[in-house]
Amino acid sequence: MRRTVVPEPRATADAALQALTLAALALPGLVASHESRAADTDSFEFQVGRYQEGERNIYAPSFNALGGSGDPIELDSKLKPIEVDSLHGRARFALTERLGLTLDYTQDTWSGATPLATAPVVAQTNKASVVTGASPWTETQPRSNARFFVDKNMNLYRSGDFLNTIVGPLDNQLTHTLTAASAETRKQASFNLRHEGDEFAVTTGGGHSYEADYASSFVNVGGRLDFNQKLTSLNLGLSYTHNQTEATFDPEAETFFTLNAGESLVVRDESEDVGVQVSLSQVLGKNTVVDVGAGYTNSQGYLTNPYKLVTKFDVTAPLSVVNTQPDPRFLTYITSIREKRPDSREQFNFQLGFKHYFEPLDAALRLDYRHSNDSWHIRSHALTAEWVQAAAGWTFTPRVRYYSQSAANFYLPYIGTFSVTDGSGQPVNHPLNRTVPIYYSSDHRLSGYGTLSGGLTISGKLARGVGIEVGYERYIHAGDLKLGGGGEASFADFKATSVNAALSFELDPQNEPGGDPAASVGSHSHHAAHSHPPAPAGLMFAHALDKAGDVMFGYQVMHSRQSGSMLRGSTSVDLDTVRTNACATSACETAPAEMTMTMHMLDIMVAPTDWLTLMIMPQWVDMDMRLAALDASAGGHGHGTGGGPAHGHQTGGLGDTGLAALFKLVDRPGHQLNLGLGVTAPTGDAAVALRKTKSSYASDPNNDALNQVSPALIHYGMQLGSGTWDFTPSLTYLGMAHTVSWGAQLSGVKRLERRNESNFAFGDIFQTSVWGGMSFNRWLSGTVRATYSWQGAIEGAYLPPVNASGAPLTPVHQGSADQPANYGGHFMDVGLGLSARITPVSQLSLEWLQPVRTDFNGYQLDRADTFALHFNLAL
Repeated sequence: MRRTVVPEPRATADAALQALTLAALALPGLVASHESRAADTDSFEFQVGRYQEGERNIYAPSFNALGGSGDPIELDSKLKPIEVDSLHGRARFALTERLGLTLDYTQDTWSGATPLATAPVVAQTNKASVVTGASPWTETQPRSNARFFVDKNMNLYRSGDFLNTIVGPLDNQLTHTLTAASAETRKQASFNLRHEGDEFAVTTGGGHSYEADYASSFVNVGGRLDFNQKLTSLNLGLSYTHNQTEATFDPEAETFFTLNAGESLVVRDESEDVGVQVSLSQVLGKNTVVDVGAGYTNSQGYLTNPYKLVTKFDVTAPLSVVNTQPDPRFLTYITSIREKRPDSREQFNFQLGFKHYFEPLDAALRLDYRHSNDSWHIRSHALTAEWVQAAAGWTFTPRVRYYSQSAANFYLPYIGTFSVTDGSGQPVNHPLNRTVPIYYSSDHRLSGYGTLSGGLTISGKLARGVGIEVGYERYIHAGDLKLGGGGEASFADFKATSVNAALSFELDPQNEPGGDPAASVGSHSHHAAHSHPPAPAGLMFAHALDKAGDVMFGYQVMHSRQSGSMLRGSTSVDLDTVRTNACATSACETAPAEMTMTMHMLDIMVAPTDWLTLMIMPQWVDMDMRLAALDASAGGHGHGTGGGPAHGHQTGGLGDTGLAALFKLVDRPGHQLNLGLGVTAPTGDAAVALRKTKSSYASDPNNDALNQVSPALIHYGMQLGSGTWDFTPSLTYLGMAHTVSWGAQLSGVKRLERRNESNFAFGDIFQTSVWGGMSFNRWLSGTVRATYSWQGAIEGAYLPPVNASGAPLTPVHQGSADQPANYGGHFMDVGLGLSARITPVSQLSLEWLQPVRTDFNGYQLDRADTFALHFNLAL
């Protein structure tokens, strides 16, 4: 957390009260006005979160006896709402007394139904078409059952009988066209270097953000100047960002919208942002701070969302009808075009903040108002109020936030064009003529709307040097919440929930206020002396804690890769062999070309007795698979299409959670034997679905548009968890004599259920490891390890997707990774590791594993290597 020095604190304030005051008066989002001149204590933070939207309001027409459309009805969407899983890690290091370095890593994976465009309900032809992007609204060719009527003012009318063109009543009801998206992951790494002077601070930083279709690199510099006896601070920040868009539509999407002149399914373009922020912070008293700030951002280049469409209908009307009929209706059809936004944007923002600490209540109030306006004519207001309350060593922060914005000047729910023609069909000048505007978007985020959110954050200390924070927020987005009214219609309304949890670790906790450095180091001298032998970083359940009352927190990252040739067993095979043999009775459409898996795990250990250690191990998993399309005409050389079903897949989010107990069977100098008994709870999603398309399945006469089918699940190996309760036993021996150490472990995974919710279960696992190690000095040691692993094939299989009538659908796009028989095998690896003591109570271990023998079940992509990192902090 950012720390702020408050001038002249009252002498009777205790450490907890001072900490609350400092946190309450911090200036969020800007360089701190009164930050400590010394660099922060070395620390590490780990946070996970989830954002979950509720279902959108979806509307469809009802139908009368003649086949015409009746009053719109509200439906439940058949598509899973948007959800985002996020992971954030931060490390702070004090390089010198005045120089500090902060490293940040953020990763988020999102999936679910997202609005593609907005369209009139009267243009729909059935209830199912509303829940998919592949609907009649977005067909390039007019369809007789996707027509409706408009008048001279572009008011919409129901189409009536599809055969006899009976005009129905006025109906301007709109709804979203939704499309389902497979999971996509964004990763961002950044750094910030800060130098603190006596009356100034200078910061510089930068970073890079990457996702499959968008990359962004940024740099920033800032400074703070203190004057008026440090009661006043002036802050200045400058930033530059360069963005690259490389978006590729699935070729099947070409049938759903019309490309404008010069457009293609592939968008490659760039943009840049330059920003400046100035703020002034003033201490009004020992308990009050006010701050005011202003900023400017200039954006140039490609600012359009390449995946958003705009519904368009065109009317051609004879002059004779326009002039002679008092209130004519014109038949029209719908098409869709890609949105187009201006290639420049100027944004101005203003911020006013107030923080006050109430000594009698041991609490603080934070108020923040922000206003922005831009060259797109979006005007926004945001007001946030927080109450920070200390109680029993914990901090409770309820908050409420209101936001309102006006619509962009090019926002349109849909576009209608009008062309008046003469008797020969040639266009003529007429006041009713309308053309497509220069810029247009129906993205509801550019409409007028308001939001209201409220939440609660609870933070405190679990132990010396270990902090915890949990938060919850409920969010409401609605057009009628817009300040002054006039917001978008209710079809764009939705609600969302976000939750997060974070742990922070100080690497030198004895320096906390009130701490006793000598006592702290002395109480953990057994850790500093390495009373237990070193174990490889990639090994789990290796060490039990030394004595009752000990607590240890660990963080482990394991990254593994598969690449190279496809193997059948241990023999390399060409892709033509994979295509014809790896998918049972049908030909394979795809095969994996490269796959990476990264697992982040927290390891929390506590010893209630000298002989028992309890562990809980929540995990975060993300995976990325690149696919090669297998083409029979390629002569056995499969290739990736880069935009069709063979481009690749990503998943990410909470994995399974481990629970274990370690029992010391033998514990004497130089020898330790530990028995581990554990289970993994199926907290990871084992039903991650892919976006479905019409061409994903064989012809289905009962459900031509495939609008209401069950989800098509992603490859088995890309699921985030096993979906089953699993038993995880282990037996570990550790030996040590002088500077030499050795050890062995037997471990396994036994599936306790025959099927998970997706109708399959991963195979059981058995692993054995032996290793030897040597201590080079008091703080550095190394290990060499050999492992043998066996994993069984998958039992069961995904159930086939079904249509709205419950009939199974036959997939036509499938690959070797979709076959349960192509999982598991026998493996041997050799690993090299290093372990270094960072502080008397913390240690960092690394290990690299290289495959030496692979014997797969079925057809699989060869293994490359595995890298493991493990950090632990003893308390």
